[in-house]
Amino acid sequence: MDYEMQYLMRLTRCGACGESAPEPEQTPDWERLMRLAYEQDVLYTAFLPLKNQAHGCPAALIEKITAEQRGKALENSMRTEGILSLIAQAQAQGIQLLIIKGYDIARFYRYPECRVSADTDFLVKAEDEASAFAFLQRAGFIMEPRREDSNHAVGRHPQLGLVELHNSLITARFGTTLFAPAQLNERAFDNIQKVSFGEGSFYALESTNALLFITFHLIKHFLFNGINLKMMFDTALYAKHNLHHIDTARYHEALQKSGYLHFMQIVFGAMVRFGGFEAADFPLAPAMEDADIAALLDAMERDGGMGKNNEDAALEAWMFYHYHIAKNSTDKADMALLERETKRDVHSALFPPLAVMRQKYPILHKHPRLYAFCWLHRLFTRGIRRLFSSKRLSNRKVSDEQALSEKAGERVQLFKQFEMM
Repeated sequence: MDYEMQYLMRLTRCGACGESAPEPEQTPDWERLMRLAYEQDVLYTAFLPLKNQAHGCPAALIEKITAEQRGKALENSMRTEGILSLIAQAQAQGIQLLIIKGYDIARFYRYPECRVSADTDFLVKAEDEASAFAFLQRAGFIMEPRREDSNHAVGRHPQLGLVELHNSLITARFGTTLFAPAQLNERAFDNIQKVSFGEGSFYALESTNALLFITFHLIKHFLFNGINLKMMFDTALYAKHNLHHIDTARYHEALQKSGYLHFMQIVFGAMVRFGGFEAADFPLAPAMEDADIAALLDAMERDGGMGKNNEDAALEAWMFYHYHIAKNSTDKADMALLERETKRDVHSALFPPLAVMRQKYPILHKHPRLYAFCWLHRLFTRGIRRLFSSKRLSNRKVSDEQALSEKAGERVQLFKQFEMM
């Protein structure tokens, strides 16, 4: 792990908590630090402390990021106002939209408007899903119906941006095979809480359910593709600020039974070692082994935020991992689920759903018939070999570790090092 990654973690902590920028122990490569901050989705939070104490950061770089930061903060503030108004309107019509992640985490940042979020996640009871879907349509959202294998529908609004309407917290892929001990779907609406935020309020999950959901969301992404510093700080800040409301025994038991206890101890250990937190801030005793912390942060730095530099190997490793878990499950239906999802993953990689393509090609919102042309553009810009690489996996025995590519094998070894399999 380079020094820039270490210093970025310290800056992000200071920006998140409203503290002064620490003086670097050595001169960072500021351009590299900025690129890392962008990749790890903490650019605006990390550079906040440098506006008053630059510590050698070039003025032009600070001015550039500050100008972007102001625009993003204004955009986020206006969107927040609109989303809170939307929630109040839904409540008046007897529809309860629970905020999951997003604003429920942002309230623990000193400057929540600088925490960038790609979308707003709502949770509704399954029986209210149709009413909530229709409400969002009336509110001006272009809604994509929920796919049969998904737990959320997607909507897009010209001012309020992207929303995801969830009818459960965990999909069958993770809820039945991996995260079942947490009972998140069964307990999602237990003791929900009303939270004040800015000029409004919203309803959110009870603190233990919320921390478990945020934790398993992080784990899911680590297994499936990768994580970034924003997700780690989100989890750490929520845990710290809600520590006295967390059922630590339930949190510990859910992670232990799922097999992810040591991994989360490593995450919290990294937050203590480089993120400026204390061991007492967390509901688990952090694991402070340097080798494990370095392995996690090295992978994040090498693979890029959310594994964007290593997508093919991440998919390969995930499929091997899921096969291993399903094979050892007492529920034989897990293997059938894996086989169906393997085929679906391959098909989705080759022919992404319209909703996915619209995120990369916004023109498809108005002209969906251009899908074929956009698909061809994607084919040639991403490269035929890369796009079709996932098709190899349908013919490969995902049970054979020796058949994995070198990079996928490295990820599987990481899973083993973190005691995840």
